Amino acid sequence: TCAQVLAFVLLLPVCLGEGDSSCPEDGSVKPDCRQRPIGIPAGVAFYMPHQYNCSLFWECGPDLTPCLFECPSIAEGGSLYFNTDISTCDWPWNVDCGITTTTTAPKTSTTTTTTA
Repeated sequence: TCAQVLAFVLLLPVCLGEGDSSCPEDGSVKPDCRQRPIGIPAGVAFYMPHQYNCSLFWECGPDLTPCLFECPSIAEGGSLYFNTDISTCDWPWNVDCGITTTTTAPKTSTTTTTTA
C-alpha cells in the first residue's frame, strides 16, 4: 500500500558517528539494548526513541550496541520525527512526541552607579 511505501521511504536516517565502527553519543541516556521489545527475535536490529529529541533515535544492532541516528530534515524546516508505533521516521504531525522542554529566561541584573 501507499502508506507502507511511505514508511519505507522515510527511514533514511543519518548516522551521527565518525566512521564505520563508532557509535556516537550525545550525553543522553543510552537504551539498554538487552531489553528487546516483545516480538523482536534475537539477532535482529530494533529501534528505540531518544531521551529528549524527537528527531533522534537509537538503533540496537544485532550485537546489542546502541547507535544514535537522526531522522532526515524536511523542506519546511526541522526534521522528521521518530515514530515509535511504526519504528521509522515520520512526519512530525503523525507523531505524538510526548517530549516537553522547559525554557527559563536568563537572569539579568542591572547595577546603577551615581556620583555626586
